[in-house]
Amino acid sequence: MLHSAYVKLSKFVILIVFLIPIYLNADETFPFSYKLIETYTGGKLFTFEDNDSYKSFFVKPTFGDFSESVFFWKGIKRDSVFGVPSVPPSIVGSFEFLGRLLIISTDANRVFATLMNTSLKVESVVELNNEDGFYSFDKIQFIPNEQSFEILILINDYLFLLKLDNKKLHSEFLSKNVLAACFLSRKDYKFALVKFEEGNGFVYLKDSLNVEKLLCRVDLSDYISIKQVSNKIVVLSSSKFYNSSLFQVASFEQGIVNKFWIETRASNIIILEQDNKELIYFIRNIGTNYLLAIYTYDGLRDKINEEYINLPKELSEPYGIFLLEDRIFALFRNGISVVDLKGEIQAMDFITLGEYFPESVDLKRLDNFLLLTSKSASVVLEEKRHKFWYITRFYKNFGNIVVPLILISILFFVLRKYYKQKRLLKALIEVPTTGVVFIVDKYGRLVTANNSGKEMLGITESVPLNKIFSYYCGLEYLKSLNELVEKIIATRESFVQKITFVKNKTDYEWLFTLLPLKSITGAFKGAVVTGIDITEVLGRQKLSNLAQLAHDMQTNLSTIRLNAEQLEINGSAKNDERKRKIIHQVGLLMQRVRDIVTVGRGEIVRQNVDSYDLCMEARMEFDETMFPNVEFELELQHFEIFCDKPKMIRAIRNAIENAIKAFQGKNGKISIRNWKDIRNAYISIKDNGPGMDKTILEKFMKPYFTTGGTGIGTMIIQHVIELHGGTLKVSSEKGKGTELLFIIPFINEQRKLKQSKKGT
Repeated sequence: MLHSAYVKLSKFVILIVFLIPIYLNADETFPFSYKLIETYTGGKLFTFEDNDSYKSFFVKPTFGDFSESVFFWKGIKRDSVFGVPSVPPSIVGSFEFLGRLLIISTDANRVFATLMNTSLKVESVVELNNEDGFYSFDKIQFIPNEQSFEILILINDYLFLLKLDNKKLHSEFLSKNVLAACFLSRKDYKFALVKFEEGNGFVYLKDSLNVEKLLCRVDLSDYISIKQVSNKIVVLSSSKFYNSSLFQVASFEQGIVNKFWIETRASNIIILEQDNKELIYFIRNIGTNYLLAIYTYDGLRDKINEEYINLPKELSEPYGIFLLEDRIFALFRNGISVVDLKGEIQAMDFITLGEYFPESVDLKRLDNFLLLTSKSASVVLEEKRHKFWYITRFYKNFGNIVVPLILISILFFVLRKYYKQKRLLKALIEVPTTGVVFIVDKYGRLVTANNSGKEMLGITESVPLNKIFSYYCGLEYLKSLNELVEKIIATRESFVQKITFVKNKTDYEWLFTLLPLKSITGAFKGAVVTGIDITEVLGRQKLSNLAQLAHDMQTNLSTIRLNAEQLEINGSAKNDERKRKIIHQVGLLMQRVRDIVTVGRGEIVRQNVDSYDLCMEARMEFDETMFPNVEFELELQHFEIFCDKPKMIRAIRNAIENAIKAFQGKNGKISIRNWKDIRNAYISIKDNGPGMDKTILEKFMKPYFTTGGTGIGTMIIQHVIELHGGTLKVSSEKGKGTELLFIIPFINEQRKLKQSKKGT
């Protein structure tokens, strides 16, 4: 009877919890709300004014002559849809320009720009010509200037200017190696460009005669944009690995005059000119919440006079912010929030935009509709105005939320005792049948243990339970186990850790898994600690790897002996080649010995080292004549790392050696790159070898793991990175290759600099 009552009450509360989010999706507690009415996948939506109505077009990128790639209908909402064959074929990009469709297409490595009116009639076609031709279209960007009937088109890193004159398009090739561009509102200069030259970024100004003037050098990152704000040039760079953006502000006379960082991505920033001031609006993340921060240039540089607006807590993973008329629209993967320029929230609705947009989004407003578009999808939101939103908010806050919360709280209180014992039994059933098992409560008291666990702690029938765990860890070798229990009580996070027990002058290796126990409400209730003895398994693995290492060294020695004997027998005709082989084999032996020494040493000696030199010295250890099947590709920058130079070179060399072994004598390419942000230095070693499947990748970071070698090389890499307080990230895909990414923090170097400043 009691169980049946629990089941009925649970179903009732679940129904209430399920209905609340549905009601929230049509939030009427703000002046405006937005509802999803249309979705389109596989292309981009364009809507134009047509007399007193609208005409909509949906353009899909296509390749071929016969597939339908343009669809159109009257109005914004989709009604009768008509499809037409691709005109022109092989569309790679599209844009709205001067009330027309501007379509970029390709044919035989040539690129054409076609201007079509709203009747889908071609008005003008022009070729975008460059000497190299086009073989891919990784990036297509449109920068319009409708006042002058001009538009900049950036295809990969080639920049073109299109101009409409007498209803005809005219194209002009401006420059290559361009990362970003913008129009300028000046008489002396017409464009500003960010170009990549010899590993650096530079800002150039261009006049109407296409004459360039170098303005300044800028720092580059993964995403670059440039914009004129008042009488200044702003270059904004953002990293895909780190949630930060660098503002680089330059004047037309002095070049760079200011630099400052903002802790957000470039898509989450807009710059406004208001009341003769430049205001910066950006989305900032604090914990799990987001807020809209507002700064002036000077205020942001000095971190003063901050204004901010708290955005709804339920929103997550922003796409970006947009200024439309007098409102700022903030788009998130699970919804939309609208704020006016006075700082008042005007709308907040939950819409699963993440289902449609994996990449960045563009936003356009037409009457009471919002058009969200990208190269792969488009959606239409309908805007609704609420006159009595204050009344709706009052009812919702006190009638539709408080009562269900009270019911849910009562249910939690009634059911917690029922589920507490159930969860405890389930945790005990799922633990391993071998090894030790301990259960502790949230205060660190030992609730129970299996027979093996009691034997480890020396618990007999005369020893009581429910004491603090340290009470049972009086022996010296058990203190490390007590530290694990204290760690999970403090962190309340699951983890796995290996412990070495020294008992009777013998080392025993144990692997412990610690799992937190939580109530229905998510409150921490204690932890389950399980451990297994892996001494024998690890010992066999070590012996196997050492045997493999000895075999490899024996092969090296045999090669040296054979070539040395041949030196004496066969005269000097091939002696030079044999000498080179002997030296190479001796070098391999020395590397293997140094690897063994590196594993045994835990100390590091740091110094400031150019990361370029680290990568180059590791690369030069691999003679091209010995590895004719390997092609090296280097993209290296000069910046200093505070590290142990020999150990870091050893780690990079081992990563390269792993990549060469993966080729198994077949042709392959190894790419070595380095870069930095404000916190870390990054070194990437990437190959195009066979890669690893998910199972092998999961085992890759385990000690002594190998796919055919000794396993020491990979352990050296992990060991060196851990000594520097860094992180090793491994990404691999079967058939596509493997990448090892070293992430070395600058924090140790910064501490040293701070100490030196205090000393002076």
